[in-house]
Amino acid sequence: MQYMSTTELRNKMAVMVAALKQGQRVKIIHRSEILGTILPESSEPKKFDAEKAKKALAKMEPRKLIPIKDYDKIYRDNLEEKYGKRVP
Repeated sequence: MQYMSTTELRNKMAVMVAALKQGQRVKIIHRSEILGTILPESSEPKKFDAEKAKKALAKMEPRKLIPIKDYDKIYRDNLEEKYGKRVP
C-alpha cells in the first residue's frame, strides 16, 4: 500500500497509475489526515443472475394494465374529480 499526498497526486500521476496497475492500493493524505483510498478495478466480470433480473423486471411492470378503450373515460373522470363537472 502506498501513501500519496494531494500535491504528489497532482505531480506524480504516473506513479499512482503504475501502482494501481500492479494491484496496489493508494491512500491519499491531506494535512496529515487520510482522506481516502483508491483501489484498483477488479478485472473479473460480474456473473449474470437470471433470477435477479426477473425480479427487477417484475418490479418495473405496472400493477394493473388499463385497456386502451378505457383511457378516455378514466382521463375524463380524473378531470371531473379535479376541476368539477363540465359546464353545458
